[in-house]
Amino acid sequence: MHAALGRLSELSREVILMKDIQGLELKEIAAILGVPIGTVKSRSNRARLELAREIQAMQAGAGA
Repeated sequence: MHAALGRLSELSREVILMKDIQGLELKEIAAILGVPIGTVKSRSNRARLELAREIQAMQAGAGA
């Protein structure tokens, strides 16, 4: 998981870390990033998809 996070874009990694690791609420993330809550939601969704693709690519590369 850590390696997959390292392969994400900086923006995606930032959102995943704040939301899923640090447990911040959407409104808190929006305030930190200076963007609307809807933008945080869409970035979070894209970040999760990107993370899933990276994990799958890593598993495929490892022969899993």
